[in-house]
Amino acid sequence: MIQESLDDTIIAQSTPPGIGGIGILRISGEKSDQICEKILKKRLKPRYATYLPFYGSCDQILDYGIAIYFAKPNSFTGENIVELHAHGGQFVLDILLENILRTCEIRMAYPGEFTKRAFLNNKVDLVQAESICELINASNKESIRRSIEHIGKDSKYSMELRSIKRMVEEVESMIEIEINFPEENISSPVHLIYKRIQNIISKLESIFNKAHKNICISDSIKVAIIGKPNSGKSSLMNLLSGKETSIVTSIRGTTRDVIKENMYINGILIQISDTAGIRKSNDDIERIGIKRALNEVKKSDHILYVTDNICEGFFSKKNYILSFLKKNLKSHQSYTIIRNKIDVDRLLSKVTIIEGCNVIFLSVRTEDGLNILKKHLKRTIQRKNHVESALNVKYRYYCFAKKALKHLKRANNLSCYQSVEMVAEEVKSANRYLNQIFNGKKYSSQKILNDIFSNFCIGK
Repeated sequence: MIQESLDDTIIAQSTPPGIGGIGILRISGEKSDQICEKILKKRLKPRYATYLPFYGSCDQILDYGIAIYFAKPNSFTGENIVELHAHGGQFVLDILLENILRTCEIRMAYPGEFTKRAFLNNKVDLVQAESICELINASNKESIRRSIEHIGKDSKYSMELRSIKRMVEEVESMIEIEINFPEENISSPVHLIYKRIQNIISKLESIFNKAHKNICISDSIKVAIIGKPNSGKSSLMNLLSGKETSIVTSIRGTTRDVIKENMYINGILIQISDTAGIRKSNDDIERIGIKRALNEVKKSDHILYVTDNICEGFFSKKNYILSFLKKNLKSHQSYTIIRNKIDVDRLLSKVTIIEGCNVIFLSVRTEDGLNILKKHLKRTIQRKNHVESALNVKYRYYCFAKKALKHLKRANNLSCYQSVEMVAEEVKSANRYLNQIFNGKKYSSQKILNDIFSNFCIGK
């Protein structure tokens, strides 16, 4: 982001470009009310919607619409804000915007500049600011829910970390009193200081123990379909997606690349990947496809292992695919075995557990057992998404809190045999990292702030 001046008054279109019922221009800055009078020929009462004409440079009427004035500090940015609600034709909005830029002391806003000003004016913290961006870009109900949980100052995640931050500040004050007034009776016993530090460490570790599996849940759950050639992987892909996405033939090794398709289950976006059949092959191109299939497994949240037979030795180490899953899957990943072609063997559709593995019996050809699979996927996805808001955090904040924990542990280890001054430095360092989460205005570098807010759309 280009270096901008906070003294500038800025403008941008807040609604998406294109034709719509209403188009909104947002103005923020010290001169917003003056610009408003110039465009509207009228002084607006704060927080009242007023229907009136919008004037051009030669007093010609460019449009009729609604104007709303928000006086500082009671606005989104903490500055004077004017919103012009015009008719939603893009040409109309372009004419209005061009006229305002040409005749008033104002400039175009940079991406995310409105929210950045809200942050710099202490209207939102960094967690809330990024949650606003995530809410705008959300592609499913679960993403919306998580974003909303973080936007409010009373969100569980914010409240937990703010509580820890206050505790660290209290310990910092206790240590300062101990250092500056050692002979007075106003200082706290040293053992009480260390007990407080240990309590904070315990609370932070409790958060990390829950969060390490789910640091940053993405907008979509990734599901990979794997198995040997001709087991029915591509047919299952087409059945789940409702499209002829994958080519289905009787020729082994037809799928040689990773084919992806999106679908929704219970309002949650799932990205399904159909992969090459896994087997020993002398074909160089097929081997590349197999390698990509195994790499896709490592990137997926859940794996559907399709097989047309569960014979003796299937669950042993001789089964390369199953052994690969057990060896390479991380703690947050899971898999389900799909026993396909039950119509051929005249088996009943069902979900069961064999050798500790979830197994679903179905037929892709007859679709018998398809609903069982969908319900199973729904439950699996809900388990992956049903986590406390404290877990759904940006990796950046996880790192800040982790570094704070590291300094608190150092302080605790120093406590037995080092000076209180050294403990004080470690506690101060911990507090600095916690401040990065909530008060980045003071501690974050300009580059970090620019990186964060440049991801926003113009007008937000």
